[in-house]
Amino acid sequence: MRGMTKEQVLVCMGPAKKKAHEDEGDTDVWSYPSSAKRSDTHCTVNVVMHNGIVTGLQYIGDRGSLIAPDENCAWAIEHCLPGNN
Repeated sequence: MRGMTKEQVLVCMGPAKKKAHEDEGDTDVWSYPSSAKRSDTHCTVNVVMHNGIVTGLQYIGDRGSLIAPDENCAWAIEHCLPGNN
């Protein structure tokens, strides 16, 4: 997802549950809750952007295998991966 624009993130992930902005460095962090089909696990995916371009992702919580189908963090980002959009 590195290099994607804010607009591209909105298309593949939808609106963020939470947004944070740091004026110094013009950095935005968009947070997306993600969970597997089990209700006892969860993950938050933070999309970090600098000047409107994705520079990285942070996974917080019970993440499981990051991009394996049906894992905690997978569903939030699955539509952003090549071949899944």
